[in-house]
Amino acid sequence: MERQRLPNRRLCLTETLEWCEHTWLMNVGFDVDGRVREVFIDGNKVGSLFEGLLDDACVLVSHLLQIGRTPADLVRRLGGSEAEPASPIGLVARQLARLEADAGVIVREVYALAGQRGAAE
Repeated sequence: MERQRLPNRRLCLTETLEWCEHTWLMNVGFDVDGRVREVFIDGNKVGSLFEGLLDDACVLVSHLLQIGRTPADLVRRLGGSEAEPASPIGLVARQLARLEADAGVIVREVYALAGQRGAAE
């Protein structure tokens, strides 16, 4: 599968994640169709093993999203129970699926309005 390139300027949402007494900021980038295409997590101690693991995991998740996998695909394939994900990455996948479902239509509309405004200028 070929990787979908993202626009240089894109809509992003930031959300707080909590898992096992850890708190992070999750930044989520959307494409013009309202699909989640990238994720970044911040909030770990700089230079820590946990920071490195989550950074690498976010690169892999973002790559999977950009080659056509959906957040729902990731949720189905990652471990954990229905009530509790097995890892912070499982939590990220669940949040991405929720955000895509809840905000995808709005993101598409915002991109459409921005495109109309740009065409009128």
